[in-house]
Amino acid sequence: MRVQDFIIPLGGKIPVGGDLKKVKLRKASGPVFIDTGRERIPLELGELAVIPETVKSVVVINDHNAVNVVQLVIMETGGADLISPSSSVAINNEPVVGVKSGSSIVGLPKMTLTAEVKTIAAATGRKRVTLLTDAANTGLIWVGGVENSGLPLPASATIDLDIEGEIPLYGSGVVYVLEVS
Repeated sequence: MRVQDFIIPLGGKIPVGGDLKKVKLRKASGPVFIDTGRERIPLELGELAVIPETVKSVVVINDHNAVNVVQLVIMETGGADLISPSSSVAINNEPVVGVKSGSSIVGLPKMTLTAEVKTIAAATGRKRVTLLTDAANTGLIWVGGVENSGLPLPASATIDLDIEGEIPLYGSGVVYVLEVS
C-alpha cells in the first residue's frame, strides 16, 4: 500500500503505475475518475475503487471544475490491504525508507511570489516536495496556481507532496522548497 499526492489541473490526467487492485480517494478538492483502460470508475472523497482485474497502470482524471489536489491510497497485488480498525494484519514487503546520500536532497533557498503564478518544474524520480510558507507571509499561497482554488497555505504552513509532476503556486509571499529524489 502506498499514498500518492497529485495536483491535477482542470481537465488534467495523471498516470499512476504499479500492479493496482484498489484505489481509495483519501483527500480531494472534488471528484475524479480512475480510467483502467477497460472502464472509467467515478470516485468521490472517501470512496474505494476495486479494479476487477489487476492492471499495471491507471489514469486519474480530474472531474472537478477547478484544479484538484488529490491524495490516493493505492493497494497493489501482494501488498497490504485496507482493513477495519478491529482487525489485525501482518505487514510484509514494506520498503525501507531513507535518504541514501546528502546529494540526493536538493534544498532550494526560497521562491518569492508577487501576486503571480510560479511553477516548480516536474522532476522524474522525485520522491517528495516539502513546501514551507514563510512566517511573515500575510496572504495565502495557493497550491494549484489559481487564487481561491486548490489548496491554500497560510503563513508557517508545511505540506509534503509525493509528486513528480509540476506544482503551480499562486499568491504573494515566500515559499521554501525542499525536493527529495
